[in-house]
Amino acid sequence: MKPKGIALIQVLIIAACLSVIGIFMSGSAKIKVANAKLAVDKSYAYVNAHSLEAKVTFHLLANSWLELDKRPLLDEKVTLNTYGNPVMLKNGSNVRVQDLTGLLNVNYPSLEMFDRLLKGIGVDFSQRKLVISRLLDWKDIDMIERANGTEKYARNGIMLDRSDIFHAIQLEKDKVSEILPFVTLFSASHFNPALAPKDLLIYLFGQEKATQIIALREAKKGRPIMFGSYLGTYDYDEIAYIPGNVLQIRIVAQYREAIVKSGFTIELFPYEDVKGKAPFNVFEREISW
Repeated sequence: MKPKGIALIQVLIIAACLSVIGIFMSGSAKIKVANAKLAVDKSYAYVNAHSLEAKVTFHLLANSWLELDKRPLLDEKVTLNTYGNPVMLKNGSNVRVQDLTGLLNVNYPSLEMFDRLLKGIGVDFSQRKLVISRLLDWKDIDMIERANGTEKYARNGIMLDRSDIFHAIQLEKDKVSEILPFVTLFSASHFNPALAPKDLLIYLFGQEKATQIIALREAKKGRPIMFGSYLGTYDYDEIAYIPGNVLQIRIVAQYREAIVKSGFTIELFPYEDVKGKAPFNVFEREISW
């Protein structure tokens, strides 16, 4: 009986091993199927993002700034804005368009406005003076350090990449990350508060004035003279209520559970008539899955 008992135990062990292998293979197959499905969904999401890029670019080229809030985006029932408010689309995707004149240009900053931004994100007075001195030393063409500034890491020229901002102002990483949504490298030298994001308006002009401007803007009743009157900004040389032709576009495209984030900065030439020349120029592009 002993050999038979041992044989039975061996059979049971083999059966158990096969069961474990079967369970593992079954689970592995399910994971592979799920991964394959996610890969296909991501491909569709990427196609949706690419399609939206083309659709938004065409819409911006085909419509003037004054027409954007009147003409809906192709195949959609919504209109675009150029002050960074997200626009939800029928397939679950969303688009944000930001005119870069509505952001502060760190290459040609209004020092007063930049100081207000730093104060708004919680940078104290003495540190703000350090940051501005470092920023100016980074850009100027000499090697003479300002009071509290430094030429150690200075490029002696304009910033060419957003990563330069970290090196130029030398603030804590989390503080620089708070600044980044409100600054740009590419726009014209003037700043247009009428197209600034909500939080930037609050930092620069306070909650009360920002609320008035946002209400006018969303009601589509605002005119440059009204914005300037509310904000008291007609004495600022750096401020002009004129839209620009350089736009930052952020797209979040969705297909089932897959999400693709796409972003690019584009300069538009809607009246370009040179044969063979594109009516736009893409400065930077990024995509994440």
